[in-house]
Amino acid sequence: MHRFFLAPDRCTGPELRLSEPDSHHAVRVLRLTPGTRIEILDGAGRRLDCELIGTDRRAATARILAERHQDAPPRVHLAVAILKGRAMDWLVQKATELGAAEIHPLFTERTIPRLGADTPESWVEAWHTTAVEASKQCGNAWLPRIHPPLRLEAWVAAPPHTSGPWLAAMLRSDTRSPRQVLATLPRVPTCVTAIIGPEGDLTEAEQDSLLAAGAHAISLGPLTLRAETAAVAALAILQHELAAQREMA
Repeated sequence: MHRFFLAPDRCTGPELRLSEPDSHHAVRVLRLTPGTRIEILDGAGRRLDCELIGTDRRAATARILAERHQDAPPRVHLAVAILKGRAMDWLVQKATELGAAEIHPLFTERTIPRLGADTPESWVEAWHTTAVEASKQCGNAWLPRIHPPLRLEAWVAAPPHTSGPWLAAMLRSDTRSPRQVLATLPRVPTCVTAIIGPEGDLTEAEQDSLLAAGAHAISLGPLTLRAETAAVAALAILQHELAAQREMA
């Protein structure tokens, strides 16, 4: 079944109007006709089984037939140094597929800035589009919230609200595995933030500032991973560990 996306405030009433890009894709690319069954995701856990009733290439319409709610995955926030080139877009895609709750792009001392005339606001818009496409592809009805980029020191000083521990991947000798850190907590956290630095790791001063703010230094294994690989590994590991702890609680 073909999937489309509509924000929650546009998923009201028995009939829905697809966005212009989705309408064009449905009518001109997929050649869908009235009566075709489609699924609409709202990014907040709702999956709507619908029937296409109008095939205007600018505003295709659909009728809601049934509504389902998808359980939210464990809340894992990803605070990650902005990656260069297309690597950040790839990471947003994979983070969406893995069920990241929120993504916090960070400027660090070793971040290689993007070149060109694009603004951070346009980056967030582009990443949001990437996340929407990934959610439609994988069927994740929960769209991650993508925050505007911040410098690491500003994020540490006044982070967006996260009700849970910070686990920062670091290349140092006194790290523990994510499982070991989670096992020391008094209760299963409702939210965890994974912090991933750039290629070459966070600087010593940045690591110290995170540890002083209460972050736990973690290792993702004996091998040196690329930043995007480390982010994906951290998300997958934490999703698995939190789900396992909830089952045992």
